Amino acid sequence: MRETRTDFGASVVPLFGLTERDAAERAIMLEFPQPTIHAAPEFVLDLSGRMLPPCGMWGVPRENHGTALLEVDDALLVGSNLVVRRDGEWHCESMLHRDHVVAFYGSPTFDAVYPGKKPGIRVLGAEAVLNLSEMAPEDYLYLDEPVLLATAGEPDNWGRWIVQVLPKLVHFARTYQAGPLLCRMDKPWQWKIAAHLGIPPDAIVPHDPGRSYRCAQVSLLQHTSADGTVSTQEHALFQGLADAACRDGAPGHERIFVSRLGASRRQPDYRALRDEEALIAALQSLGFVAIEPETLSLTEQIQAFARARVVIGLGGAGMFNVAFCRPGTKLVTIEATDHFILGHSGIFSSLGLRYGVIYGCAERTAENADNPHAPWTLDVARAVAAIRDFI
Repeated sequence: MRETRTDFGASVVPLFGLTERDAAERAIMLEFPQPTIHAAPEFVLDLSGRMLPPCGMWGVPRENHGTALLEVDDALLVGSNLVVRRDGEWHCESMLHRDHVVAFYGSPTFDAVYPGKKPGIRVLGAEAVLNLSEMAPEDYLYLDEPVLLATAGEPDNWGRWIVQVLPKLVHFARTYQAGPLLCRMDKPWQWKIAAHLGIPPDAIVPHDPGRSYRCAQVSLLQHTSADGTVSTQEHALFQGLADAACRDGAPGHERIFVSRLGASRRQPDYRALRDEEALIAALQSLGFVAIEPETLSLTEQIQAFARARVVIGLGGAGMFNVAFCRPGTKLVTIEATDHFILGHSGIFSSLGLRYGVIYGCAERTAENADNPHAPWTLDVARAVAAIRDFI
């Protein structure tokens, strides 16, 4: 792209200046929020030894998110998807929860994972301030043609790619004509997903969240909230992809177990279920076939979940593939703690799945007392008995 120069003219840019009127003037609603009920699981088995409380959202009326197409001219892009206008108005992938985006961008973790010269950020009460004083013109990447931004808040998380990025890529492939796609493309599987949707490599500008961009025009699909649910239009999109992948008519496994065994062997201290091999063996006696989604192509993953009638899995990114399951599919999520259950159960509920929850027992030490990624154990016999009763 030909380089251009945009002078923001100030060393600090206040970020919390967006008004509803301004947002409405620049957004086209593609799907409005829809009321729904956050369905409760059909059973909960708490094997944590801690008597975990029920999720406060189960059985409560709520809205599945809506989506707007937003165009921002003469914008600064920092982090994964923080878009700032010259006048200080700003946007990200969600109309709500922007404080989480700011906090993540300003954290040492973000800079460690996505290194690069970028503006500093600080929060002062109800205001966030972006510090441009140490940024020189050569520190920015300049994009002089319109782009559609598709990078999620967690740029390399498979689950986020399925429920948040994939719909953006489909929108780009089907309707977007203004310019290229700007998207995090650091992993081979990210390029494979784009290719599966018919997006050629030369239509993509790889996005580096560690760098800062000056954009002539950047468009983004902005959700009314970052609730992790699947909307009506998105559900239809996932079902369409499932139908296409299953046109060969080949039979699949009716019962699958979504395993993390390979990942746990590579990182034994990161969310590893110590009893997973025993669990796999016990589930095999019930007719379950263990799969590790990361070892399969996207088509094979879609087929596996679309053809299954019962899915058992360990809570994690691989379970986001349930987006391709048919409504009414039975699912049991086995979680190390209740830390992620609100988001996970919201996805299951919005997909119309019949689901149950089993909690294992996290290995608690003084150092990891509140660490949701600590290794954990499971009473396999009791868990499998509950699964047998459910299916």
